[in-house]
Amino acid sequence: MDEVLHKTYQEVEERHWWFVGRRLLIWQLLKKHYYSEKSAAILDVGCNSGFLVAQLQTAGYDAAGCDISAEAVSYGQNQGRRGLSVCALPQLHYPNGQFDAVLCLDTLEHIRDDKLAIREIGRVLKPGGIAIVTVPAFMFLWGLQDEISHHFRRYTKKELLVKIQAAGFSIERVGYFNFFLFPLIYLVRQAAKIMPLRRRSDFDINNKLVNYVLKNIFLSEIWLLKIISYPFGVSLLVVAKKI
Repeated sequence: MDEVLHKTYQEVEERHWWFVGRRLLIWQLLKKHYYSEKSAAILDVGCNSGFLVAQLQTAGYDAAGCDISAEAVSYGQNQGRRGLSVCALPQLHYPNGQFDAVLCLDTLEHIRDDKLAIREIGRVLKPGGIAIVTVPAFMFLWGLQDEISHHFRRYTKKELLVKIQAAGFSIERVGYFNFFLFPLIYLVRQAAKIMPLRRRSDFDINNKLVNYVLKNIFLSEIWLLKIISYPFGVSLLVVAKKI
């Protein structure tokens, strides 16, 4: 990922509708389903500047984070965020079996050898540890954001499950999210293929009202994931347990 995009993330991750909603999803999974005990050791792989890591630490978790971008890690450290280091999949510098949970949030698509990356996640997990993985779904949604983010792929459910299971995991949960906004995102990306548009990131939203509306739509959807599953979505979620 370009350093320019890393810097954009640093500027918007606290308030942008996408990051706010995804964090709520992770909190729901950690608090309600898997690691409600606050002593759990959690690694956020691809943490950017460590905003979520800091929140996890504030909540009492033993959290650490790593990112390929030295600039992003330095930015986080200058903000007083602890436990951050520069390293990246598929080669982490943590000991075998150190963590109860690994968060791999929209990171696998950036890695050429994602199979090796998934095995590396398994290496740093304790037996019975949980990996929470989110990735972009469906290649027909491929667009400018994928290109400027240097993605190698978007995933189908079958493809991701096969790779995770082959790395020695059992599947605890699988499903889609970003369902409510799927039609809008699909139409925008299809239109962009036939009409010349200014190259800009999806995270480059300066209109506070637009961000507010999208955030509340997304938060409502994430809350409903407690009780329902969506048939498709812009993103895919897998929770897997190390066997």
